[in-house]
Amino acid sequence: MSRSQLQQITELLRTSPLDLGGDVTVMRQVFDEMLAATPVPPEVRTTPVTLGGVPAIEVVAGPDTGPGAILYFHGGGYALGSAARSVNLGADIARRTHRPVYTVDYRLAP
Repeated sequence: MSRSQLQQITELLRTSPLDLGGDVTVMRQVFDEMLAATPVPPEVRTTPVTLGGVPAIEVVAGPDTGPGAILYFHGGGYALGSAARSVNLGADIARRTHRPVYTVDYRLAP
């Protein structure tokens, strides 16, 4: 994560309406809206895939990729987040490593 991204996230959390002790449905909606506020760069390519029966998104940033790939599990303590909302971070990892990143859309806690 770049310093700029860290500063954006820090500011977003300081000023956000996200109540981590609140209703989980509301938290998920607010969290998704917060992450959606930062657009995915135009050079980032995403492709929906399935890995072992689990939905995921392949994220490629840049013209060339080397051998191998990175498997990324978004944070959120099994309560928040999704593969789609973690594409920006996956793109940053892909850009820095020149590897495709697979961000997994695992099931959240009820």
